[in-house]
Amino acid sequence: MKGSVFPILKWGLALTLAILLVAIILINFTSSRDLPELVRVQVERYAVCSYWFFGWHLASTGAFAFIFLLVGFLLGLGAGFFLR
Repeated sequence: MKGSVFPILKWGLALTLAILLVAIILINFTSSRDLPELVRVQVERYAVCSYWFFGWHLASTGAFAFIFLLVGFLLGLGAGFFLR
């Protein structure tokens, strides 16, 4: 039974927007002071390295991680359709 691609894309977009909303809320309502010391150091190191490598300010805001999450989701979706 072949299904339509539209519902899959619709739910994928809804899931992506929900993840973005949660990420924005977490970024806005938590600060690096609230994180444990080891986690804070790793986050700051990651932000500095990604800022140096990619050269834009969004690398340290969480949008950078969201873009990679979205790319991974789209690659997985494409692989699922290709391997079907």
